[in-house]
Amino acid sequence: MVLPKAIYAGTYFPIFGHFLTETTPNLAAVADYARSNPDIPILMHLGPDMSGDGLKAPSLKPWAAWFHEKVGIEFNRLRFITAPMRIRELHVPPSPLRRKHRYLDRATVALDRLFSAPAGSDELIYFSRSRWPKPRLAGEAEIERRLADRGYAIVHPQELTLDEQLSVIRGARSLVGAQGTALHWSLYSTKLQQVVSLGWPSGLQKGICLVRGQSYLELRGRRPKDTGLRVREVSVDRLETYLDQAAVEIFS
Repeated sequence: MVLPKAIYAGTYFPIFGHFLTETTPNLAAVADYARSNPDIPILMHLGPDMSGDGLKAPSLKPWAAWFHEKVGIEFNRLRFITAPMRIRELHVPPSPLRRKHRYLDRATVALDRLFSAPAGSDELIYFSRSRWPKPRLAGEAEIERRLADRGYAIVHPQELTLDEQLSVIRGARSLVGAQGTALHWSLYSTKLQQVVSLGWPSGLQKGICLVRGQSYLELRGRRPKDTGLRVREVSVDRLETYLDQAAVEIFS
């Protein structure tokens, strides 16, 4: 396949977490240039297919359509690299990342412009997975109870629309939750001051908090016997101690 011209926009991941943290910043980075050059297709790589069946162009998922609308790039404008191809003239706008998990300031500038939303009313948020079929924390009901007593709103992201999830994160000042996709919404917040990740380390979450100037704590846990590979048990007492110390900085 030969294209006379194309705009390169990084990798397209059809998985929500990677789409939120990688694909969307990539699309946001090329949005202005793409708008000024509406006749040039947008070229994207695909994540490796571990099944061995080869790369196949993805279909547009309903949740992905929301992101495409926000960045102003239609899905049918994308061209996916599924086999060797030639591009006579490739336009490469500046990347939103300087290396893996390390965002440049231009990434947040673009996201803030494209993903504005009314701020939610709750400043203390706990993103829960207790109603999700794949748990990440043992004893999450106790974590919810203790944090609710401290004034944290217990939020189940999968029960909200994407607009509602965006509003929640843009109103929060403190975010606590199991390590994973829900915490990565902090990349889209201008107000959030701290993120407390429960379970295990995450270079990606560290990078998000670094570019946003958010304090970041990893409260690591242990894997209980006879539980899923990614399930962890953490100390709620240690969590509360940290929140007591951090509250002085956040709300002073």
